[in-house]
Amino acid sequence: MSMPEMDKLGSRNGGNSSSEFTLAEIMGMENLYKQIEQRSLGQEFCQDLTMSFSCSASRAGKSAITWK
Repeated sequence: MSMPEMDKLGSRNGGNSSSEFTLAEIMGMENLYKQIEQRSLGQEFCQDLTMSFSCSASRAGKSAITWK
């Protein structure tokens, strides 16, 4: 995916929804996805992931992310 396409996914420079992700967050999620490979994405993993992104400094002023 090219940088302009990533911007459309919700970088701070593009979009206006409070639930959009920054490029760094998207890349972080992609790295986590690659690490877990074929393992199940259980509730605990999803809750931990959303908590880590909701508490990140780049989400200051944005609404919390929910795991559902």
